Amino acid sequence: MKKLNFVILGALAVLLASCGGGGGGGGNPPATTNSLDNKDFIVDVYESDLLAAEDVDSLAELAGTLEVVLNENVSLPDRDVVISFLDCGQVNAFYSPKESALYMCHDLLASLLGSGVYTSEDSLDVFLFVLFHELGHAFVDQYELSILGSEEDAADAISTVLMIDIGSESQAERLDGARAVILAGDFLNSSGAINWADIHSVGPQRMANLVCWAWGAVPEVADEFDISNIIESLVSSSRDCAAEYQVKAKSVENLIGRYLKG
Repeated sequence: MKKLNFVILGALAVLLASCGGGGGGGGNPPATTNSLDNKDFIVDVYESDLLAAEDVDSLAELAGTLEVVLNENVSLPDRDVVISFLDCGQVNAFYSPKESALYMCHDLLASLLGSGVYTSEDSLDVFLFVLFHELGHAFVDQYELSILGSEEDAADAISTVLMIDIGSESQAERLDGARAVILAGDFLNSSGAINWADIHSVGPQRMANLVCWAWGAVPEVADEFDISNIIESLVSSSRDCAAEYQVKAKSVENLIGRYLKG
């Protein structure tokens, strides 16, 4: 696997710092510094029977950077959040409110790397999208955020904004983030049969949402993929994707900005 690019996490630190003032609005009460400066993110990487040793070493380096970035920029009120990269026995990633723990399964990354569909770099992009999605669940739980609608859709929106706006220093980096979001949508859309009772939006709808937000944020991403049919459907459905993305970005700032240090 290609050596992990830690510029993405450095840029995440810049984004988090820039949101630190956190505007008004929203239904969540402002938090004081003292009430939020008590606990830590703890990131662990375990050995794997599924990944090559160099991949696990790269994840360990990623974990160290992630732990520093989160603890320097994000406050936690009452509980540590433990993020574990490990073999799970299932292709999955999930956050457990009861355990205050986030699990990133080696199985997921191994599946992406071995799929023959995604390059190593694209596999990592999808993996990072899923990581940020699960962090979205952690934010909702830790801060008891008021979410209207599906929490899964909210976590997708949080991940999309982080993936795109962490590259805000240049349009090329924003385009890379938008590409990653669409790759994640493609992966999520390919995951099994449609289950209308599932807590997640069904695959095609989830894909359409992610394409809409990525295209709305960075229109040039339409030149990177064959997504014209999805865009035509979005336009015919009268969705204003640029406006949708701006609403998502502002909502993320209002929801989590006030809980950031700085």
